[in-house]
Amino acid sequence: MRITYTREALTGLGEAIADGTDVLGYLHWTLLDNWEWHAGHAMTFGLASEDRETFERTHPQTGKEWPPPTEPAWTPMKGSEVADTIKSRAGETREARLARARRVTSVDVAREAGVSQATVSYVLNNVPHQKIAEETRQRIHAAVEKLGYTPSAAARTLRLGRSDIVLLLVANIPLGSTAVELIEHLTADLERHGLSVITRIGSGRTVASLWKDLAPAAVVTFAPVTKENRADMRAAGTYVVNAWGDSEGQPNVMTRGQTRIGRMQADHLISRGHVRVGYAAPADPRVRAFYDPRLAGVRQGCADHGLPPPSVREVPLDTEAASTAARAWRAEGVTAVCAFNDEVAVALLAGVRAAGLSAPADLAVIGVDDIPMARFAEPPLTTIDQHMEAVAAELADAVLKGPERPDARRSAPPDNATLVVRRST
Repeated sequence: MRITYTREALTGLGEAIADGTDVLGYLHWTLLDNWEWHAGHAMTFGLASEDRETFERTHPQTGKEWPPPTEPAWTPMKGSEVADTIKSRAGETREARLARARRVTSVDVAREAGVSQATVSYVLNNVPHQKIAEETRQRIHAAVEKLGYTPSAAARTLRLGRSDIVLLLVANIPLGSTAVELIEHLTADLERHGLSVITRIGSGRTVASLWKDLAPAAVVTFAPVTKENRADMRAAGTYVVNAWGDSEGQPNVMTRGQTRIGRMQADHLISRGHVRVGYAAPADPRVRAFYDPRLAGVRQGCADHGLPPPSVREVPLDTEAASTAARAWRAEGVTAVCAFNDEVAVALLAGVRAAGLSAPADLAVIGVDDIPMARFAEPPLTTIDQHMEAVAAELADAVLKGPERPDARRSAPPDNATLVVRRST
């Protein structure tokens, strides 16, 4: 055990020295040292014992070699390797150790490649309109590889006045699988282009203090941001993709297509012969920005077909409450329901079964989002797929082209939602 403790400690010491840490002294102490003060080496603690002259270890009960030859002791770093490392560094001055430990900079790359620091910067940052020979570019990249150079994010921030960060501001609303999918796709698309993405869900911290601290290259808003805040960001050189609108009533780009989604739900149910439609509303008021336009689309569809407006009932994610809503709709003569999203729809299907009814015979149900659970619902859920991957690609394209169009405003995402028909309708 003592050898294991010491080996691990010396491994850490050797790694610290190898990293250039200015080690001036070293002390290793264990609880076993306290016992040895009183009992010398007589105490074995029921562990493997070691001959103090031959250094052979044996099991305290069997007397056999320990550990067995088939189970070699873990050897993270040989003692001789540690000793050699310490010996090789013994003659180094403090300045030499610090120089070895410091970060490789573009100055080192320039010295290695035999060019100026400015030329290194031009090549590594792909600065346009610079006539630099291909052989010079290759020499710089070879120097980068040899020295293990990685650009300093802090230095880049100081040089450009902003970072390579893209800040996603997300409203404080329930994030279902579709919202998470959008954020994941957008993050992946941007990181492929060398941008670092930070997602911030609405909190007590002000938008102004957040973006000023981060100095991002771009901000994508999935939350209300005032015109003044957006103007300040742009004045500071930050490109803003305003996907939500603002707190003063500017239209929400992300929700514009939701009216069409509601209309698609209504049109599908009506095409199945239903003339009395219900709408299953969410219980959480924070999603009204999506709920209102979807309901408006359902109402529009009913009106255009000469049908009465949908019967709206709140359906919490609770089987008993959903069962009560299902029975109430049937009592009104409603035969089909558009649900706000798939989660509400799945809850309603559970309520239909609990009420002794069946879908779609007694009550047809259609959702929105095509979450993974939709295909495993009973019966499998008909729904609308919004194709978040395509929406994310549009937003990523807006961020990447931002510097070319600093005053551009995002148009609505493409109308690429599709109907996925399953047995619930």
